[in-house]
Amino acid sequence: MFKRIFNNLTLSFFSFLVFFLLIELIVRIIHYTNNGGFRDVKASIMEDDKFGWVLNIYLDSVKSERKNGCGEVVKTKKYADKFIVKFPKADAREWKNKKRILIIGDSVTQAHEVSTDYAYYDRLEELAGENYAVFAAGVGGYGNLQEYMLLEDVYNRINPQILIWQLCGNDIANNRYELDNASFFNNQHKRPYLNLETGEIEIKNPGFWLFDVSLFAKRLFSRILKLDFKYNMGILSFCNSLICLDSELHEKEYKNGFEVMDYLLKRIKNKYPRLIIAGFNTGPEAEQGFNKIFTSNGYNYLGIFYEHVDNIEGTNCKPLDFHWNILGNRIAGEHLYNLLKQTKLIN
Repeated sequence: MFKRIFNNLTLSFFSFLVFFLLIELIVRIIHYTNNGGFRDVKASIMEDDKFGWVLNIYLDSVKSERKNGCGEVVKTKKYADKFIVKFPKADAREWKNKKRILIIGDSVTQAHEVSTDYAYYDRLEELAGENYAVFAAGVGGYGNLQEYMLLEDVYNRINPQILIWQLCGNDIANNRYELDNASFFNNQHKRPYLNLETGEIEIKNPGFWLFDVSLFAKRLFSRILKLDFKYNMGILSFCNSLICLDSELHEKEYKNGFEVMDYLLKRIKNKYPRLIIAGFNTGPEAEQGFNKIFTSNGYNYLGIFYEHVDNIEGTNCKPLDFHWNILGNRIAGEHLYNLLKQTKLIN
């Protein structure tokens, strides 16, 4: 009897495994067929050994056309750089004689929810006028360390006089492997982390092991999350509750996440002492901490930036997407321009 039960369980297991592998094979064939083979021409990012991931320079602007959560058509031009999403409209001979502004950030600055030329920094460039050359460099999902590394990569090519750092509340979790690893809502990619004790950069992977080996499982979970966001089903909260840190350890690592930001600003001050810096947050999470760190290092902080955008109806695509849409980016660009004028960072 026990042998029969064992044989049935074994047969069921291997049947499920074969079925799963078959589905995995079908999903991969469809994925590679629809996305241009092994060199994905639809994805906005691609893997990178140093940064974890970067902008996909093989992106096909036609095949990648889609609609955002608001139903607005998104047309992204092919990326000319692994990090820079916006170059000044003037050619290099002209912008070298202008005051150069560099904006760095994550998905808000990559602006993948609006078409190229409709991001908040495009509106800033329009308002700032011909005396300024505006650059933007950002990759979705980046934490503060990756954004700092990005700055180091592009700095000598741009030589900016002003740096605007677009921040987000989830940067703090992205700064610490322990926090990233305690949540299913991370980018499921390896990424660099700063060791606060040694100052060294370490590459670690906080991704769930199943998503590393199975494209089918990763895609399925992504679809489930979309339903969860839309109908508030509590699936992500439940999954996170299974792997979350205890409150004491979470508080310690959250504090360490801010220390990473503080460390990076001090490093920038030593390496680029003439660089004028201002930061702003796109949401309420971590607002007080960012404000304290920027001001304590002698830099400008554009406080409660997000309220001006969020208080205007129709500036994002919630609950499907929290990123700014076309209206949100326009409002944000105008607000950023006004704040930079008020703080006399631009004329």
